[in-house]
Amino acid sequence: MGAIRVAWSGRESGGGSEVGNARLTIWNEDECQRVHEATLKVLEEVGTDVRHEGARELLARAGARVEGRRVFIPRALVEAA
Repeated sequence: MGAIRVAWSGRESGGGSEVGNARLTIWNEDECQRVHEATLKVLEEVGTDVRHEGARELLARAGARVEGRRVFIPRALVEAA
């Protein structure tokens, strides 16, 4: 089964947004897999900024590398979740 991505351009108005030009794109399995692989690579090689100290400690105990607020999450940790 493919994933669904919704993209739109909208403009702000008073208490909310007006959505115009909505477009729905359904990804096939190859596209989903490419995005998944790219995401795993970013999490492992670039890392992500984790501001919550407790979350950083938890991720470190689970096997992530922590450098300051930057957390590098290995592929195996993501796949085991």
